[in-house]
Amino acid sequence: TVQASQVANADETNFPVYVVLTDPGLKSAANGGHVQSATGADISFFSDSRLTQLLSFDLVSYNPAAGTLTAVVLCPTLSHSQNTVFYLAYGSTSITSSAANPTAVWAGYAGVFHLEDNAASTSVYNSASGEGQASNGTSLNNTSGMSTAGQLGSGLALNGSADKLDFGPYAVMNGSAALTYSGWVNFRSLADYAVLIQRVDSAGAAGSILSLAGHWTTSNQDWLTGVRSTTATVDTTNSFGIQTNTWYYFTYVYSAGTPTLYINGSQVSLVHYGPADATTIPTLTTDLTSGGNLTATLDELRISTRTYSANWIATEYNNQSNPSTFA
Repeated sequence: TVQASQVANADETNFPVYVVLTDPGLKSAANGGHVQSATGADISFFSDSRLTQLLSFDLVSYNPAAGTLTAVVLCPTLSHSQNTVFYLAYGSTSITSSAANPTAVWAGYAGVFHLEDNAASTSVYNSASGEGQASNGTSLNNTSGMSTAGQLGSGLALNGSADKLDFGPYAVMNGSAALTYSGWVNFRSLADYAVLIQRVDSAGAAGSILSLAGHWTTSNQDWLTGVRSTTATVDTTNSFGIQTNTWYYFTYVYSAGTPTLYINGSQVSLVHYGPADATTIPTLTTDLTSGGNLTATLDELRISTRTYSANWIATEYNNQSNPSTFA
């Protein structure tokens, strides 16, 4: 049950709800629970109590021994005036393949990286295949050496020097008048121009950026954003006072030359430096990356060439900051 009080000010349509549960019944049958599949294939979500209306969902992770489930359920409507109910089902012995459909959940996104990767490989899984960008990302190092506790399950810890994530070319961004970057970050230390996520040319002049400003424009650590054709174009929060060992949820929304930054679901003021932000994202051949000079843990990075409302972003923060009180 999604609490109406957690949905900010207006109903939302096709909203991806994060669900994080630990329950003895969710253990696999081999571990004394009721889930029949060790991979959670018999886990599904429905909009009705008779279990006839399947909801699209993304099964992010499942631990059969602990009975821990992390999933994202696409709710057709979230009401801000009455609670929204959906149903979790499991235990059928006849289901051998999962009904999970992440493509449907993330249709409006070019990239959704849960950063649950933990293997002797460099692949970083992309749950989204919308907007013509379906490929996985890559890490410079094996994710098994980077995986750590995140805000939502696991995340990837970057060391500020040798670690970097490369998400691919993202040509869908070329010429776009809209862009949204969002995700969670926990800084272990702060540095000038530490890159959360960016796609810029080889000279660092043109492109789109979300990073730390450091002491470049002010005397305090600040968020820095920009969609630009010159290195002089930036927007910063000026004296935000970022703390280490603290989780922040960032959402950068760019719309036709207007940048808006939300931290922990609330809009923060930006001070502009240099020429105006470009009205469309410059056409580039370089990749979208994260991690330059960044000593931090990242979790749940999302990329879209759509914009999202302040109410949507506040509801996302309510959901992801504490899934157990949201639903």
